[in-house]
Amino acid sequence: MNDFLHFGISEVLCMAVMKGMIDCSVMVCDVAGTVIISKPELIQGIDGKISGIIETSPIPEVIGEIGEKNVLDPMHA
Repeated sequence: MNDFLHFGISEVLCMAVMKGMIDCSVMVCDVAGTVIISKPELIQGIDGKISGIIETSPIPEVIGEIGEKNVLDPMHA
């Protein structure tokens, strides 16, 4: 396998938000840290290719695209 998973949690969370089963997803995002996301396409985009993450560092441009209000700690990610 070239990728860790071809279908996984990002697809499940994306579908659950689209169908109104949950309001949002709290997830880890490389270069933004912990994020709270309610847009299905953003859930899929953030979590689509991450199989494991230990530490992140903030990149303001990425945090700006996600929306600073959606990032738990934008200063430290």
